[in-house]
Amino acid sequence: MRHVAATRHASRAFTQAQLERRVVVADFFFTRCPTVCPLLTERMARLQRRAREQDVPVHFVSFSVDPRYAERLAAYARDHALDTANWSLVTGPLEQVETTVLKGFRVMMGRADEADFLSLFHGEHFVLVDAAGRLRGYYRVTEDPQGLEQLLEDASALAHAAR
Repeated sequence: MRHVAATRHASRAFTQAQLERRVVVADFFFTRCPTVCPLLTERMARLQRRAREQDVPVHFVSFSVDPRYAERLAAYARDHALDTANWSLVTGPLEQVETTVLKGFRVMMGRADEADFLSLFHGEHFVLVDAAGRLRGYYRVTEDPQGLEQLLEDASALAHAAR
């Protein structure tokens, strides 16, 4: 996982260095999304709670693919009652976001029409990254009821191997 540079929900700089030596679960969303993004956020919050219950040391990061609305990240976290102690909502200039998503995480994203937020698209799965920064898996969490459980199991194995 390379090419991570962004702005965090609290308007602080966010870099790849903040993810180093950590097991990370990443996803991709945008704050104006009325469809799948709220579901992804709910699933990430559920995964975060389950990881905490099982004492699995994981950092969560959600990349907004709609950086023109970066100022909405803090409100989004607040409105969805997200625990940002180990969950970062980040974005940055569009070129950086595209590089991070496409080259760093190898996940699709795009925009068919700049004026229409419904034309934004992005991968709808979670990405597991090990403590060495290697991509370890992609998990369907919206359609597969076992996706979250398998992701938590795999993240736990990676986190305990990294200790």
